[in-house]
Amino acid sequence: EPLSERTCCVCLDTGANLKCAKCPTEVNSKYLKYLGCKSSKDWICGLCERKQCYSEHDIKEILALESKTIKWIGATLSNDQRCGLTHRRSSDSKPNAISVAFLDIAKNACKGKYTVLKHLKAAAKLALDEMLQQQSSV
Repeated sequence: EPLSERTCCVCLDTGANLKCAKCPTEVNSKYLKYLGCKSSKDWICGLCERKQCYSEHDIKEILALESKTIKWIGATLSNDQRCGLTHRRSSDSKPNAISVAFLDIAKNACKGKYTVLKHLKAAAKLALDEMLQQQSSV
């Protein structure tokens, strides 16, 4: 499959260039730091990490709980008008790229597009990092 069609588990966009050593999950290697990974050598996704530590029964329970939690986080961020990360303030004339990024993350979480909390957390860290970079350049 061409690189341009491979979906990253963090940004959920195409361009993933690194495959999990144990399953088909893929990530763009530039996001490894957001997953807490120091090296791309033998990268293992969040789900496969869990499979090394827990029984199949426990994995099913953990994933069911994480799925509900991810969707709850997404719904909370999407619906809570007080959240400055996903909702623009009334004084703003238009949404900024950061609020759009967090709103997209929230919507994707609601849809269950993140399979484990680790991937959702990495996406949020990435968006926060971009926000801080943007603010420091102003």
